[in-house]
Amino acid sequence: MPTTFAVFCQNTGSLDFYKRDTVPTAGSEYNGKLVSNVYTGFETATYSYQGTPWNEVISQITSVTFVDVITPTRLDYWFTKAVNLVTCDVANLDVSNVRYMKDMFHYCESLQRIDFSSWNTDRILGANSFLSGCKSLTNETIIMPDGFCSNATSIASFFSGCDGLTYISLPDGFGTSATGVGSLFSACTNLTDVQFPENFGTKADNLTYMFSGCTSLVSVELPDGLGVVATNTSGIFSGCQSLQSVQFPDNFGAESTNMSTMFFGCSSLVEIDLSNVNTGKVKNMNQMFYSCSSLTTVYASKLWDTSSVTSSDNMFGLCRNIAGDGGVVYNSNNVDITSALNAVDGAGYLTYRRYIEPMYREDMLINGVTVLNIADAVRSVTGTEDEMNPIEMSTNLADFRSNMDGAINDQSSIIAQIQKA
Repeated sequence: MPTTFAVFCQNTGSLDFYKRDTVPTAGSEYNGKLVSNVYTGFETATYSYQGTPWNEVISQITSVTFVDVITPTRLDYWFTKAVNLVTCDVANLDVSNVRYMKDMFHYCESLQRIDFSSWNTDRILGANSFLSGCKSLTNETIIMPDGFCSNATSIASFFSGCDGLTYISLPDGFGTSATGVGSLFSACTNLTDVQFPENFGTKADNLTYMFSGCTSLVSVELPDGLGVVATNTSGIFSGCQSLQSVQFPDNFGAESTNMSTMFFGCSSLVEIDLSNVNTGKVKNMNQMFYSCSSLTTVYASKLWDTSSVTSSDNMFGLCRNIAGDGGVVYNSNNVDITSALNAVDGAGYLTYRRYIEPMYREDMLINGVTVLNIADAVRSVTGTEDEMNPIEMSTNLADFRSNMDGAINDQSSIIAQIQKA
């Protein structure tokens, strides 16, 4: 019966994996290379941090090749801290039986390219820190097929510390089953753009430090559904010193109890729109905006509910430029939740912005004219965000359509005004 084995050649720095009838011995020549070390028994083994048999030579490994097809059951820590690994051919690594591959390539800082296009990852459940610290990889040199890790429940820190990423387009399905996405891109210091697949993170209950330390990130649009069921959203953008705008999905934070340090140190942030953010269950807002030194405006809506908050130390500490729409300006002695109890009364640092129900963001057709966003259409006619009486008069889009004549005296008039706008 064939035996699975790996051969390390010190002269070339290569670690090659085989499954063959004959196992070479140290000191012999095999496949054109001098055999320095031979390793067996790993196909069904489970390893702890730096516990693989080849860890004794991990810093000497410059290339990894799976020459023959091997079928392990776990891949946790296999190449952790292979700091000089440059090339890795995993085409013959069959992961169809693998459930966990935590830290598999953690801190492989010299790795130039990795192609997972041959992998069937349907059974993989855990991939924490899978590529963390692989700072030489780029979006073009990480090849992930659609469906990659689509069933994984934890992908926390997956790309953490990947300094080579300036942007990343995640494959379809990635993150759609994940409950943990904390620190997913933390310390990706050159990251400027992320494209998320549909349904990314809709099951995630932990978003802590998701973009923490992404010092080049200027703007980000979070995908629909992300953060709606999350119970911990603390530190998501902490240390994002270039951040200027965030587009939150509807009802973000509805289940969150912790929003501490969410924008800690976002020194380029001038204004932030939280009108879609639901704070009704939040208990901890400690240092939420701490050291946002350029921040002038925090928009919030009726979803801003602070009745559950029990801790808010230095929530607005060092936000010296902030001012609410009621004329309240920064006071270093008043930097906790008492300056942001609600957005409606104009008594604190918040600026009110009306929350628009999702049903009124649908496309609709009026007399043959497509209105892409009915809330914007009505706003263009009324001239102000706070005077949307036609929307307030209806409880759903069907009512709005059927009552358009009654809500707005002359339907053709509003269409004409929209067309002229």
